[in-house]
Amino acid sequence: MKENLFEDIITKFLEGNATSHEKRMLSNWLKEDPHREEIFYFHVSKRENEGPQYLPETESKIEAYEKFLKGGKWISEVGFNKYQNDEPVHSRSLNHRWWWAASVILLLSASFYILNESFFYKTYSAQNGMIRSLTLQDGSKVTLNANSSIKVPRDFVGHESREVWIKGEAFFEVTRKSNLMKFIVHTDNVDVEVLGTKFNINNRRGKTEVMLSEGKVKLVAKNRKPLIMKPGEQVSISDKQNHFQKQVVRPEKYKAWQYNKLVFENTPLAEVAQIIQDYYGVKVIVSDSL
Repeated sequence: MKENLFEDIITKFLEGNATSHEKRMLSNWLKEDPHREEIFYFHVSKRENEGPQYLPETESKIEAYEKFLKGGKWISEVGFNKYQNDEPVHSRSLNHRWWWAASVILLLSASFYILNESFFYKTYSAQNGMIRSLTLQDGSKVTLNANSSIKVPRDFVGHESREVWIKGEAFFEVTRKSNLMKFIVHTDNVDVEVLGTKFNINNRRGKTEVMLSEGKVKLVAKNRKPLIMKPGEQVSISDKQNHFQKQVVRPEKYKAWQYNKLVFENTPLAEVAQIIQDYYGVKVIVSDSL
């Protein structure tokens, strides 16, 4: 059926007016093509931005909460009654109530964070021994190496830049936008800013390695001077280093994993064992007697 029909059904569903038949139609339509989830979440995000569903009564709630801490009794969503018999509340009771209220606030905050993460972001993963390719909402292509993951916004609309977060290793082919909208890859210790280019990132065990194939990228790390990379350069950075380490390399070596190949050139045996473990998820033990 036509896309605009399901857009109308999505709108009715979000407003709570969809019939049981329309809900089944929407569910089947989403299951037919995983990419249709992006359309659904686009409408959800658009609706949230246009009309927030909850506007807190900040002043009255703070006043009610302060009364509660002083021993007031909760009687409704509006507020509290007066002190009972005008007697001071025992400190243990007050502390108990305070911790109870703090626990509720902490639980609500954690729940909001979890819902916000799953609502606005999506995570793609590649398991041990597998390679996964995907196309982002802006047209950029990402190839994930084994034992790697990437978190991306469900929709780049409304953002000043395109930002993603990576764990492990991935090769990026970033689409250049007409408005020069930045594409930023976040790792544990460095941010990679690009406009349109091809590069490889390996982020494991507190160390990040970036290899640039085409174009230009800027590396930004805390307490370090930003670095502009050129094609054919490989740069590494870790929390233990106070500067970027740069060298000229053969890009083919760092792209070989995309074709299920591992290339080693004067690589220590311990490093070879670690790479095999990263890729296949098996532990390699190197005997000292060899």
